[in-house]
Amino acid sequence: MKVLGIVFSPRENGNTEIIVREALEGAREAGAETELITTRDYKINPCNGCGACHKTGECSINDDMQIMYKKLLEVDGIIFGTPVYFWQMCAQAKIFIDRTYALTFPNLKLSNKVAAAIAVAGRTGAVETLNFFNRYFISNHMICAESVEGLAYEKGSIVNDERGMKTARELGKQIVLMIKNGNRFPEEHDIPLYRIAQERYGASRYPKPSKQ
Repeated sequence: MKVLGIVFSPRENGNTEIIVREALEGAREAGAETELITTRDYKINPCNGCGACHKTGECSINDDMQIMYKKLLEVDGIIFGTPVYFWQMCAQAKIFIDRTYALTFPNLKLSNKVAAAIAVAGRTGAVETLNFFNRYFISNHMICAESVEGLAYEKGSIVNDERGMKTARELGKQIVLMIKNGNRFPEEHDIPLYRIAQERYGASRYPKPSKQ
């Protein structure tokens, strides 16, 4: 069983990468093999609208997205992580998502994979971003786990969002348990993840003040 985390942030070791790593740590604790990919390390061009995938089932653009296709297809669970820029996912995330259009021909190649998204925002835009990803998962017939909102302003400050970090770790566990349970939500998570973070770990809904 393998869970793949994909970080779309252009920033090395930024908030999005930190919280996705936390989710993958939860997946490892639950027994999964994990891998983290940061798209800034790959050359991925925008979709050019050529329509070749309609006929061939493959993308005609020969770049590093070809590597991504293989990785997406070989895993059981996927976590997408994006920072929120101007009230929506970052441009790198949208380019990646657009290129996965090729995986919908001749059939939905990502179907029945357990999927989740993590959005890190300063304040606004996380809900809109996560709504997009949930709609994306549904349209690809993927199995939606819960999603996570992270609150952070400066680089590295996501660690002060205790609820976000604890929720992300539980998300990783939830994805693995769903895969083991035949894509059913586990009994261990019969309440929302944010409540598990609050009730099990005492995580506050408000970030801790940054140390000066």
